[in-house]
Amino acid sequence: MINASAASLASGLAHLLVNVSLTGNINESVPLFALHDSGCEFSVLSRKAFNDIFKLHRALSKPENYVDSELQPLIRETYLQAFDGTLTPISGAYDVIFHFKGLNGITKAYQHTVLVHDSTAHDLMLGSDFLSSTARLFEDNNYLYLVDKYVSEGILEPETLKRLGKDCCAVPMNRKSSDSVAIMTTHHITCLLYTSDAADDTPCV
Repeated sequence: MINASAASLASGLAHLLVNVSLTGNINESVPLFALHDSGCEFSVLSRKAFNDIFKLHRALSKPENYVDSELQPLIRETYLQAFDGTLTPISGAYDVIFHFKGLNGITKAYQHTVLVHDSTAHDLMLGSDFLSSTARLFEDNNYLYLVDKYVSEGILEPETLKRLGKDCCAVPMNRKSSDSVAIMTTHHITCLLYTSDAADDTPCV
């Protein structure tokens, strides 16, 4: 049984942007707004999101490069427990690729096994299997810092953070309400602000 009792639709929970693909090709990935504070031991992907990712893969790949969409069976029957105690079965497992892009422009990709669930309200819930893995260096209230691999024997010292920080993928975490989402762009954008009392509508930059 996988406990997701903390994964209610509360606006204060952290979310972050993750692109998910089946083969590692970023062009075949689907962007998902993943729940970070899920309370899950394992990462859970919705059936809808899985189908969307698979459809995009089939649309962009050549037939000889198609991957099988059949889920890996679990050793034993497994259920997801919701916040209200409801138990619903896990359909199976699948190996996907998580693609992250940091606000600092650094990108990271990780192969990870997710459990596929038919009726979760979230496209993706990141579990402790990923958030406690060697990919995670540390996190604060605003960012999740990811590296290729880090194995620590103790508390991170400032010198260690400084040395590893330059290669971190700093993924922004959004803790605001669902109608206000942190955004990133691949181009520089200048926004012109207009003052209400400007007689000639002169923009103030």
